[in-house]
Amino acid sequence: MPRKLTSEEIEAQKDFMYERTVKLIARKDIDSITLDDILEEVQMAKGSFYKYYPSKEIFLYEVIKKNERIFSEKMFETAQMITVDLETAFETMTDIIMSKDFLFQYTSPNDQEFLLRKMPLEYRKREEEKSKNNFLRLCQGLNITPTEEFFGAITYLMNALQIIVADTAVYGENGRKKAVSIMIQAIYGLFTKEIEENGENK
Repeated sequence: MPRKLTSEEIEAQKDFMYERTVKLIARKDIDSITLDDILEEVQMAKGSFYKYYPSKEIFLYEVIKKNERIFSEKMFETAQMITVDLETAFETMTDIIMSKDFLFQYTSPNDQEFLLRKMPLEYRKREEEKSKNNFLRLCQGLNITPTEEFFGAITYLMNALQIIVADTAVYGENGRKKAVSIMIQAIYGLFTKEIEENGENK
């Protein structure tokens, strides 16, 4: 009878699977990744894989979300620098967003939608609720009124930023980095404007 893994061993295996799959997603489109691709990347048999995750889609979704949490925390820490050194904060934020390990540049909202369509309904509900709560929490922390217009504007800007980050075509790395920096400043400017307007309306 096989030895039962400890919780530490399970987490270590999941970390290994995460790290290897980040590299896989960086090389291959989400909708073309097969279970065999994943099994080869994480050096695991199919039966063993299902002991950790119930489906390929849930696994890929969890990898994307974990990556998002890691880099969101880095960006949040960098945002604290803005009031001290604005230029350095923007430069650091640009480097974080363009990091080769950040899946933001290899995935799109359509990729998450593709995965969610193949997953149990509770995942979609959970994702929608989480997005709503994160937005409300952010607005509350910045004393911003959480309007539909503001949420829409931020979403459009973030989608545009993702398109720029993901486009490694023919315009040069320096141009792409400059465009990313401009988009970050635009997003920061929108937040600043909302904060000022909310202050004036009190």
